[in-house]
Amino acid sequence: MQVDIVDEQDNIIGQEEESVCHEQKHWHRVAAVLIFKDESFSEVLLQKRALHKKSGPGLLAPVGGHLKAGETYLQGMLRELHEEMLVNSWLPAVDITPLFKLKDAELKEHMIVYRLAYRGPFNIDKEEVDSYAFYKIKEVIKDVEMHPEKYINSAIFNQYKARFMK
Repeated sequence: MQVDIVDEQDNIIGQEEESVCHEQKHWHRVAAVLIFKDESFSEVLLQKRALHKKSGPGLLAPVGGHLKAGETYLQGMLRELHEEMLVNSWLPAVDITPLFKLKDAELKEHMIVYRLAYRGPFNIDKEEVDSYAFYKIKEVIKDVEMHPEKYINSAIFNQYKARFMK
């Protein structure tokens, strides 16, 4: 998949295959969404990644992924949401809120994390997602601190805690 190569300030400077971006350590873009069961924002959806995935098989993760070349962060997040959790389904009118931006110097990724309240129904892509469940956000944050190896993008939860759970 072609992705936008960006500079350290997140300005687009070219396009390349996603795999090449990772191999050659080019900055690129990622979007994620924290899906909460309701507007109390106390339970968050985590998916267990399919076991055959190249990146993070079997790990817990929020919904998200790499942006295709030319996509905005919001467009990429919505595409990933539909590809992973809403296959052949639609998302009703919900408030989608951008929460924060992360910059991962190790993976060379700029990421915007969104939030929405939606309890389902979900129709998952079994090639992408093994299973999913809602978890208490406070318990997820504690577990991420104790066992970050169980998660992809654990920095999302660290940032969420720092910003919203003081």
